[in-house]
Amino acid sequence: MNMGGQCGSFVTWGDELNAMWTGITKEHLSRIAIRSAGVGGAGVVVAAMGRERAAIIGEMIRLEMVNELIIDWDLANALEGHVADFLA
Repeated sequence: MNMGGQCGSFVTWGDELNAMWTGITKEHLSRIAIRSAGVGGAGVVVAAMGRERAAIIGEMIRLEMVNELIIDWDLANALEGHVADFLA
């Protein structure tokens, strides 16, 4: 899976990732996040470091697949450009 620092398509990335996993899928993450937002609780907690993850984390935020995000300053600064468009 070559993401080249950018995530051109979360669907493609998600399908490739799902193929490698035998457990949780992107659909599971989405259901957990939505259910948690309605009833409270931790839901989907993502911990990530490094600006190279900005595209995929930004896409997960856009798709409302994350309830709690734990990141470093480098990733936070990089995310500003990725999420500004759909949070405005």
